[in-house]
Amino acid sequence: MKFLYTGAEHTNCQQIDPELSLGGKVSDTIIPNDLAQNIFSVASYLSIQQKKRETKLIALLNDDPSKTATLITLNFGVNGDESCSEDSNGSIANYQIAFVSPNEENCFEKLSNAAALPYYATFQPIVSGQPISLPDLAPGEYLGIWLMRTYNYDSPDLVNKDLNYWKKIAARIQRYEGNDLGGGDYHHSHPNHKYEFEKEPGITETLDIILDYTLE
Repeated sequence: MKFLYTGAEHTNCQQIDPELSLGGKVSDTIIPNDLAQNIFSVASYLSIQQKKRETKLIALLNDDPSKTATLITLNFGVNGDESCSEDSNGSIANYQIAFVSPNEENCFEKLSNAAALPYYATFQPIVSGQPISLPDLAPGEYLGIWLMRTYNYDSPDLVNKDLNYWKKIAARIQRYEGNDLGGGDYHHSHPNHKYEFEKEPGITETLDIILDYTLE
């Protein structure tokens, strides 16, 4: 059993870019253990401000030549600044999941970009510590797994960070334009009065997905 990127030019060809894992043909590229860190880009305050949504498709393959995978479960956990609690107003990001079957050629619906949504998928929330059961997979059978990340705009933590960040940027520009160059979080160089804002760090996260199964 292994997870694979989608978005390959041809079935079972190499496709190593997680940004292109948007469905279509399944690659032969195994996804590393730090799953979400590869699937989703690092969350930044700019992406939060733009209300960016990301949706990716990975494939689960039973690569055993003779045994059926049964009792398949996915367990989830989130580490870092984000969490995936269904009802928690304090979580910054929410994750959802959907399962789909491939067509006769083992291909899936393909998105034009990560902000789009698939037509043929019903999402359910991912809740940390609550496993999700999957159907049995016969030898050589694929299951498509859509993963979606959105931002929780009811989170006080997110709202405060977001507004404060943009207010600080506006204040820095106003101070610069008014020649009030004392203080502020930018680097100033004379005589051209060039300045450079310090880069805001991205939000770190890890969405852990643990696969359990039995081969019979």
